[in-house]
Amino acid sequence: MKFVISTHKGVLYNDEIEYFVIKNDEGEFAVLKDHTPVISVISSGYVKIVREANIDYYYVIVNGLVEFSNNNATVLAQEAYNGETYEKAKAELERVRKERIEVIKRSNLDYTKLEQDLRKNIRASKAGRL
Repeated sequence: MKFVISTHKGVLYNDEIEYFVIKNDEGEFAVLKDHTPVISVISSGYVKIVREANIDYYYVIVNGLVEFSNNNATVLAQEAYNGETYEKAKAELERVRKERIEVIKRSNLDYTKLEQDLRKNIRASKAGRL
């Protein structure tokens, strides 16, 4: 079956596989060749891809949608991170989230400084006074 994982950054995985396993909030289920069409949401979970009886990759998925029909599976995700094991994929997700939090914190500090400078300049220019 054809399997594709895609995010706003592009296609992360595109290959032929034997089957895949989805873990989402409702539980875990596998989809094999000729499976009944399926659509499922993954708010936070993973996809395990199996090729030639070997687990190829784990992808941790955040805010995703899985569609399967006619032996074509597509996962569209806001975020997806891969690893050789679930633990490695999850660790990558956590690392990226921590980096984003730090960027947001620095950004918030920058806005605070800019706002203080703006207020100071408005007072100094006596804007709004007759």
